Formats: sequence, structure tokens, C-alpha cells
Amino acid sequence: AKAAGIPVILSFHDFRETPSKEEMVSLLKEMEQEGADIAKIAVTPQEETDVLHLLTASYEASLAMSIPVITISMGEMGQISRISGEVFGSSMTFASTGNISAPGQLNAETMSVILKGMHEERISTGHIFLIGFMGAGKSTAAKALGEKTHRPVYEMDEIIEKTAGMSVSDVFSLQGEEGFRSLETESLKALKGKPAGIVSCGGGIVTRPENIPLMKSMGTVVL
Repeated sequence: AKAAGIPVILSFHDFRETPSKEEMVSLLKEMEQEGADIAKIAVTPQEETDVLHLLTASYEASLAMSIPVITISMGEMGQISRISGEVFGSSMTFASTGNISAPGQLNAETMSVILKGMHEERISTGHIFLIGFMGAGKSTAAKALGEKTHRPVYEMDEIIEKTAGMSVSDVFSLQGEEGFRSLETESLKALKGKPAGIVSCGGGIVTRPENIPLMKSMGTVVL
């Protein structure tokens, strides 16, 4: 299939139980090593903690892997994973337009209403993070968006300089990139208590994996 230019999804289903978190992460990574373009697992929870293990495995795998993952906890108990998967690194969900094809699937119309409500709420009450390579126009776009939406504009470099008490170039000179990245993450966390605004991020903010779910938990990320 790959020789013919067809993207490949490798998929693992367990209709009886949920493997351990470690086993699920290992399965997803093995799919990537085997050449999958997308790695997918769908498992069956026997108790509520199984759903938590699936979501945790999804989160850890999505940070460690370079391909998209799809993770689903099936059945009524696992329905929350179909709704909240995007928060934990799952790149896709499934819904039905007629007969369900797997236990716990929601009706597509219901799913659409739920996800639309979640997304609109996140945009209206959370920050909007602009990410991209340096020179892409993040600062210019942030200023324009701030004026259009009447929201405050936060420049990450300015926040870091204020926190460190020195310029970004001095931070790099004295503390190196690792020191700068640590300050960047701390400055990102400090935005949690700020009014919802437009955040112009540094070009390398996504190089530290924990920054991505952190931004998603506080609002919407735009590349």
C-alpha cells in the first residue's frame, strides 16, 4: 500500500478489556516503527480507571510519536474518550449516522453539537495562541486580532524578559536554550490567571512537548 502511495492506518482492537497503559503506549509506538502513517487503538473498559489509562496512554504516545494517533475507549463507559480525545492527543473521533459500527458510538448530530459547543466555549473564554516559524507574522496577526476582538495581546518574549529581568538574547547567553525554554514554560503557565487574550508565541515554543497540551488546556492553538 505504501509503495503505491496509499497512507496506512495500523489498528489494534480489544473487545474484551483494556491493556495496561504501558502496553498501549508500546503498541502505538510499535505501529509507528512498522511504518504506519496513523496508529489507532480501540479498547474495552471494565472499570472507570481503564478509561483514564487509555487517555493517559494517548497523551503520552502523542507527545512521544511523530505520527497522529487515534485512541478510543469503547462502550458506554468509554464515551467520554470519544468526546475529549482531542484534549489528550487523539487526532480523530468516530460517530454514527445510522447503525453503530462499534460499542459506545454517539450519533453524529449529537457529537457535532457537543464538539461545536466545546470549541466555541474554548475560543470565547480562552486564550488564542499563535504559533509558527519566526518571521511568519505572529506579532502582526496578534496585534490585528487584538484590535478586532478587543482582547489584550501577550508577547511571550516580552513576558519572558519581564520575568527574567533581562533581554531574550541575554537569557540565551547566560542560561542557554534550555534555560530559556524553562522560562518560556513558566511564563506560559503564568497566563492561566490572565484575561483571555491573543498570545504571540516564540517560534520554538512547540519544541518542548509539554507546552502543547498546556496551551490547549488554556485555549485555542493556531498555526
